[in-house]
Amino acid sequence: MDWKDHHLRETNSALRCAREERGWTREHLAGLLGTNAFTIYRWESGRAYPSPYFRQKLCTVFDREPAALGLTGPRRREPARGVASSFPAPSTRSSGPVVLPFPHLSLQGRAAILERLCNLLCQEQPPTDIALYGLPGAGKTALACALSRTPQIRQRFSAGVLWASLGETPDTERMLAYWRSHLQAAHASQPSAPDDPVPAHSSSDDGQEPPVPGRRFLLIIDDVWDVGPALRFRLGPPGSVHLFTTRSPRLAARLAPHRILPVPPLEAASALELLHLLAPHAVEQEPALAMRLIEAVGTLPLALLLVGSYLYEESLHGQPRRIVSAFHHLLDRPANWFMLSPLSGSSAGLLQESLQRSLARLPASTLRLLRSLALFPPQPSSFSEEAAEAIGQCVSEAIVRDLDYLCDCGLVECQAARYSLHPVIRAYLRLDQQADLAAAERHLVDYYASLARKQLAAGRLPLPIERENFQTALQLAVQHALSEEQYVLQAALEALANGVSL
Repeated sequence: MDWKDHHLRETNSALRCAREERGWTREHLAGLLGTNAFTIYRWESGRAYPSPYFRQKLCTVFDREPAALGLTGPRRREPARGVASSFPAPSTRSSGPVVLPFPHLSLQGRAAILERLCNLLCQEQPPTDIALYGLPGAGKTALACALSRTPQIRQRFSAGVLWASLGETPDTERMLAYWRSHLQAAHASQPSAPDDPVPAHSSSDDGQEPPVPGRRFLLIIDDVWDVGPALRFRLGPPGSVHLFTTRSPRLAARLAPHRILPVPPLEAASALELLHLLAPHAVEQEPALAMRLIEAVGTLPLALLLVGSYLYEESLHGQPRRIVSAFHHLLDRPANWFMLSPLSGSSAGLLQESLQRSLARLPASTLRLLRSLALFPPQPSSFSEEAAEAIGQCVSEAIVRDLDYLCDCGLVECQAARYSLHPVIRAYLRLDQQADLAAAERHLVDYYASLARKQLAAGRLPLPIERENFQTALQLAVQHALSEEQYVLQAALEALANGVSL
């Protein structure tokens, strides 16, 4: 970057600071101006310069002179456009929703959740706070954005939508100051009626603003990592509702105990539709490889957006050989998923950075267990608590405590006493070549070989739900040259294949 580019980026940062001072997301500002969040990002980053029409609108919206918004410098020649630079890399404290590639795409596969949220917010009396939880990259922020734009929500919450994206280290005081000023302005602009109730006080000790008769806010607190900062945003007049988003189901239950909704990965059909919208030529040429890739990334929306962007770039020329090579680049080496970055020059891929934030908060012993659990095959396969204890190399009480903690963090899923790892989380954990998993691998082989021996002695057919785990144990037994265990595990798999008892 030369000094002119650097100067322009510093100048255009004034626009970003003005937006963040008000607690606005790029989506919100784009709605006020009649454009899209991607365009706002380009203005703020110095990759584009607003036209005279939008410069005037920006000055009006912020009530500032052009110079105060960085709109008086020389216009920069725009770089060539491309998918690789279509949205910014994340930071440890996001001030608004992450802007994803192809911002014109509609929200895919979320109609049922969106409808349920609208019904809860618009029909339930009295309205109740709601918390959304899901994996990193599941689309919680995108869902909250889409919800705030629906006609029903805009009509129901006539006072507007306030948004705060907290992240790990939120600038709580600045965002709260903006919220309070906006709430006070709304109260001052509300016309009084003779029968309006008179508030008993102007503010409360906990920061609650005076009520605004007949006006409701939708207050969105996005990307919550800790309960304390999030609870400080419980502001707003009667009838207003708070919508929280978080990665942790336990945290969601603490924020909105009566209304927590999971945001799961997409259904396969919706995932295919999204990938086709992103890279139509690639999907139409290689539908079987497209489905394999969708299954490999576990239909996670963020992963689909990244791999879809990559496939789009590789299919621009319509060269069949290059499209096939692009699919195999992603399928044969999952490590490549974590190198995909939307901003050229970024040192880490978006998936890698997103997952690393969650892993960095884990205690060392819990992280060691999680890396050991990555030996199991990913979803839809699952494993038992006994199997997890067997490879955990620690006392049972500690393993159970760590398992519960991982479930509460949303990194491990538990259903009907079976545990599972999402394919993207497992693939990322498997990237760590420094972790010594030899002992855990031996424990996994020993556990399933012992299970097979017990079933052999009892004359029972192994459970089909354990098929993938037996196969993994067999592969590890071959890797460690454990001939006796190989024989027993092979016998178990043959019994499953033939449908006969051992």
